Amino acid sequence: MDYFPWEHDLSDQSLAWLHEQIPDEFGDDFYKWRTGEPLASWFPKDVTFNLSKDHGVKLADSLPNTIGCLVVSEKLRLLLASSGATVEFFPVKIRNHKRKVIPEKYHLANVVGLIACTDKSRSDFDLSHIDGRVRRFRRLVLDDSKVPEGTRLFRLAELRELHLVSYDLGIKIKREEKCTGLQLTYIQDYGKEWRGP
Repeated sequence: MDYFPWEHDLSDQSLAWLHEQIPDEFGDDFYKWRTGEPLASWFPKDVTFNLSKDHGVKLADSLPNTIGCLVVSEKLRLLLASSGATVEFFPVKIRNHKRKVIPEKYHLANVVGLIACTDKSRSDFDLSHIDGRVRRFRRLVLDDSKVPEGTRLFRLAELRELHLVSYDLGIKIKREEKCTGLQLTYIQDYGKEWRGP
């Protein structure tokens, strides 16, 4: 099965982005949403994300951010919930540029579980000097034999903040339902901005 890396839409400058500051409600445990572990027993109440003043004001179905989380609209939540993927959804509040909480419903989507399926002999990547994990890919090649049949959405174990979406689900999200804020890149193009000339 073919997969798209789920990336943020960088082409639309009018989109609102989440602020880089982690919501106070997470305390020192903010990293937990990147682990792929269930969060239901821990997730704090009344989590509020602020929108960045450095970006646009147009709300999207997937709010772009640099903090490694999926914050999705009610429309996209329903699509992901019906996909068969193991995803937890936690209601969150969004505060706009005027510091007012918007009425639209948003959820932090926690994709549970990790799948280690990078074909390391054919991929090209940098490792972190701190923990030895993949820091970024210049080229990502998957070993399809390691992905359970029928998987439509998952986190890559080698780079936990990277979510991969099956071709059929990606087409439904982007072309049929026209969800905004996310860019589904062909996997052979993922990381090309880091490749040499």
